[in-house]
Amino acid sequence: MNTMTNHDNYDQIKAEVLLIVRANAGNKSPEGLFKTIKDRLPGVPVKVISECLGELLESSQ
Repeated sequence: MNTMTNHDNYDQIKAEVLLIVRANAGNKSPEGLFKTIKDRLPGVPVKVISECLGELLESSQ
């Protein structure tokens, strides 16, 4: 396991979530997109993924 701080780790997870969303947004349902994110980021809690998605939604408005 790497030794990044939680904040750095969160930012990295958020960046990964954004990349996955951008790559798949047009061709997946919200449920399918969420499953893809969970599959691509094993070990990341659902709550963290949800928070990242919420922040991305807020920043896009």
